[in-house]
Amino acid sequence: MDLCNCCAVCGKREGEECDDPSMKMRKRLRGDGRCGENLECQVIKTNQKKGRKRAALCVCKEQEMVCGSDGNTYPNLCQLMEVAYKNGTQEAPKVQMWGPCETAPVIASGPKHAHEQLGDKLVIDCEVRGYPIPEISWEKTGEDGRTVTLPGDREDMAIQTRGGPEKLMVTGWVQIVDLKPSDSGTYTCIARNGKGETRAAARVGVYKATKGEL
Repeated sequence: MDLCNCCAVCGKREGEECDDPSMKMRKRLRGDGRCGENLECQVIKTNQKKGRKRAALCVCKEQEMVCGSDGNTYPNLCQLMEVAYKNGTQEAPKVQMWGPCETAPVIASGPKHAHEQLGDKLVIDCEVRGYPIPEISWEKTGEDGRTVTLPGDREDMAIQTRGGPEKLMVTGWVQIVDLKPSDSGTYTCIARNGKGETRAAARVGVYKATKGEL
């Protein structure tokens, strides 16, 4: 209902402007800016080029991730409900459980092929999405066909991981500070969790600069 509680109005969606019921922004009250189900109007500060600005926006009351019956993970309950309304009653996803859906790892961004000069530094990375959050390991298959798990006993090689860049993602990378001819080969990113495993590979070539080459 509207602010006067006399007429039905269409509810505003998440992130849309609304009428602040606490009257902190009286000049913006129109009577038709009511938030939809499970949403509430909040006055927040937004960063603008000309300085900070206040805005009244609809915010979901439940900010926890939710696993839908369609197997998709939604950032919050309101976004699941929006999809449900669009799909209609027959195909509408329902709350399967609170928290992310368990999914096998998926390579969001795999390692890239590289051709680098002898003695240079090399960094190749791999971004993976999944839940439970996958563990990342690396293998290298050399020119002789032999496959080894990295880093081995290499003092000039580092294997690192960090969370992100988005939720339910992890990034892993290999760094070599002094490339040698033997570093040529295929580098494979391996992501595993309790739901499965996936791999992505990239070819790395190491060349020696000729005389006069900058």
